[in-house]
Amino acid sequence: MLDPERFPDGISGLAEKIHGMRLKLGIYSSAGTATCAGYPASIGYEDIDAATFAAWGVDCKWEP
Repeated sequence: MLDPERFPDGISGLAEKIHGMRLKLGIYSSAGTATCAGYPASIGYEDIDAATFAAWGVDCKWEP
């Protein structure tokens, strides 16, 4: 999800800033249709989402 107000440089820009602080970035999703906060989740798109997160520079260990 794009949110230029919260993430003006995108998630990849956020990841770059966080990595510059020698920290790691994780993203939460769900195997359902929505996260607990009501955002769209990964059901049916797990592989695509994992590849997208990796392309953004998110540090996560994907275990299907």
